[in-house]
Amino acid sequence: NKVFHLESACFSDLNQLRNVILNNNNLKRLFKTMFDKTSIFYSLDLSFNDIEIIEDNTFESMKFLFDLNLKNNKITSINNRTFNSLFYLRQLNLEGNQIKNIRKHFWKDLPNLITLNLNKNNLEILFNNTFELLTNLRTLMLGNNKKLEIHLNTFKGIEFLVSINLGGNRLD
Repeated sequence: NKVFHLESACFSDLNQLRNVILNNNNLKRLFKTMFDKTSIFYSLDLSFNDIEIIEDNTFESMKFLFDLNLKNNKITSINNRTFNSLFYLRQLNLEGNQIKNIRKHFWKDLPNLITLNLNKNNLEILFNNTFELLTNLRTLMLGNNKKLEIHLNTFKGIEFLVSINLGGNRLD
């Protein structure tokens, strides 16, 4: 299939649905109403689409989402409302996008995140305290971002971190 659009709340009456795989489609934009009334999802795979834009609060109703895969899309930016209300999210895969900048407030609603994959993006600078709000983070992947400037206290506050990938970067 090559899905390019989903109607608002199209999964709302599927009360037993836990895992949704929408990878390898042609989705370009995630609308705020796309996943309305779908709080029961545990896993959502949107990898290998053409997603460029994620509207603010798109995932807001997905209170019990544990795993979100946005790998290999065309996302250029995220903000502090992109991952609103995903308190139970454990894994976030943003590998293979075109994200240039991230700030600490982007992660304010992700206190239980354990794995964050930002490999193969266009990250340029990691400021002080960028990951400070991710207090449960164990694995951080930042490989293959070309030229990456890392400030002194970038990793401050993530005391449980056990694995970090910085390979394939030109570090300044």
